[in-house]
Amino acid sequence: PPGRNLNEVLDDTKKITGEMHPNVIALKIAEVLKVKITHGKLGSKARGAFDPRGYVIEKVYGDARARIHELGHALDQLVMNMSRDNARGAVADELMALGQDTSEPGYSKLKQRQEGAAELFYYWMTEPIAVKNRAPNATNLLEQFIAQGSKSKIKYIRNLAHTIANMQSEFQEYARLSPEDQLGRFIEF
Repeated sequence: PPGRNLNEVLDDTKKITGEMHPNVIALKIAEVLKVKITHGKLGSKARGAFDPRGYVIEKVYGDARARIHELGHALDQLVMNMSRDNARGAVADELMALGQDTSEPGYSKLKQRQEGAAELFYYWMTEPIAVKNRAPNATNLLEQFIAQGSKSKIKYIRNLAHTIANMQSEFQEYARLSPEDQLGRFIEF
């Protein structure tokens, strides 16, 4: 309805369903990152793309996997610079390993680390224990950013850190539902 902001609509969704759908969670993160989500044609096998001018582009609108991955690019490239600042060492090695599945042949090492940072964010949202075991140094860096960001004097960083932490716990609530219950939350009988 006119006059309602995104947070009011999203809060109503949680009241109705009891949980937030991953796409709703991603929309909240996009809002605080100041990133717009759109869809369009993409080349190659890519399911999504991030444009540093502040756009997440999905091949199929509503692809939660692609959406959260691309928001990981936004967090890395617009705020944290994890992939650029960690060109060597344990974090770089972990990002390279995480980015292998989503890297195209011929990607530079920076681009592979950027893919790894996006995957780190996706896995931290969806499988936090598994990613901490797989990439402990990179995960610690992300968690330090969120912990320190929640105390930042810069309102944008403080809001971003709070929102990411809250949305991770919302995602975990949703993930605990059976697939049938997840689907049932969004189908009227």
